[in-house]
Amino acid sequence: MMLIFPAILVMLLSMLAGALAFSYDSGVLAVVGVALGMLWMGLLVLVALPRTDVWLARFQRWFKPLATALMLALVLAGVVELLALVVTDLGTMGGGVLGASTPKFMAFISHDLSSSDAVALLDQAVDNVLHGKNPYEQANVVSAVINEGSPYDKTTPLRLGRFAGNFPYPAAAELNALWEQAVKTPDIIPAELESKLGYPSGFFLIPAFFSVLGVDNIRVISLLLVVAALAIAIALTPARMRLWLAGACLGSLVIWNGIASGMTGSLYFPSLLLAWMLWRRNLWVSAVCMGIAVATKQIVWFFLPFYLILLARHLPWKKAALGTGLVVVVFAAFNLPFIMMGPSLWLDSMLSMMKDALFPSGWGIITLVLQGWVNIQSSLPFTILEAAVFLVAIVWYWRNARSYPCIGVVLPILPLFFAWRSLWTYFFYVDVILLAVVMQEYAMKSGTTQMASTA
Repeated sequence: MMLIFPAILVMLLSMLAGALAFSYDSGVLAVVGVALGMLWMGLLVLVALPRTDVWLARFQRWFKPLATALMLALVLAGVVELLALVVTDLGTMGGGVLGASTPKFMAFISHDLSSSDAVALLDQAVDNVLHGKNPYEQANVVSAVINEGSPYDKTTPLRLGRFAGNFPYPAAAELNALWEQAVKTPDIIPAELESKLGYPSGFFLIPAFFSVLGVDNIRVISLLLVVAALAIAIALTPARMRLWLAGACLGSLVIWNGIASGMTGSLYFPSLLLAWMLWRRNLWVSAVCMGIAVATKQIVWFFLPFYLILLARHLPWKKAALGTGLVVVVFAAFNLPFIMMGPSLWLDSMLSMMKDALFPSGWGIITLVLQGWVNIQSSLPFTILEAAVFLVAIVWYWRNARSYPCIGVVLPILPLFFAWRSLWTYFFYVDVILLAVVMQEYAMKSGTTQMASTA
């Protein structure tokens, strides 16, 4: 379990290398970032394996102090970063105001922490649904970004129109020219911009619920949801392990960065965490949480097959079927009203990130294309590879879920490494979820063993 702290550190170093590579156009740093990311996923696999603690037992004398030191360093880094965000104002909606002499890397961080088109579309969708409008029909990324004050270059361009011949990404000047034209007629959405509300309805219904209660800021909503879920997770963890989980939560900078920048992943992370933690303790609560997570963002759809396999391989078939049915019912409760309003519109919105002409992006093997080392301008080979890895992972987990239940948290992110778009945000939160699940499994097995020996 203590391997999680080196894993968190490796992930942060991978992200740092990627940010530096982007800021200074360094192919070497890009490769370093990918290599560290692969090491991070390898460490997560080791954390998920039951025998890892046995393998590391011989190193316990020095590894435990090292893990403790790493935990304290990560927590300290989180505190320092929080103070830096407050002092420099980088955590604001606009990402902070930096001068012309600001180093490229700091400018990148400022831009990264600013609000994205997803947040702008989210606020627009909340406003639409509270006024009785269909958010999928009324989505307009141009007016949303203008109202939000988001950077225009954090919109999602499409390989259409004037950008059809661009690769691997439009130049800043071209994006600027497009935006200058778009703001003159915000009701007319350029073909070159992705403007669909491409998320399930939980994405905007959860913030809409908080808005009715008087909480409109996505950062406040995310903070409330994340802190509540982490508090429950820590409370349910055995007392002797709580400090380690609390340290991992506090030291996971991506969680707090996500809240500071308004990343919408904070909307599904709490329910996904509780779904994986509670399946042994309370299947019904777990299934409801998984239903909420699946109804909030498509990235959770990668986790769903592994969760259902976990239930099928560990529970009586009737109980597993009821849990599966409950996930479906919760998803339908969120989305069915909007499906009935316009089935094709809803489906087109859900599939937009998969079928629309998006530019490549991310830190996985797509780096080979982004750096110009491989000349592939079609997403099809990457989609085939991603699907193949996904299917292999599902088959492997079906055969091995009884022996390695916790690895079901890690397997869903492996296909994304091979995707046309493998953004870092797709991989956030997995390490903390995994640690919480491993601790639950350890506690359950220890309790079962203790009861058996007492008997």
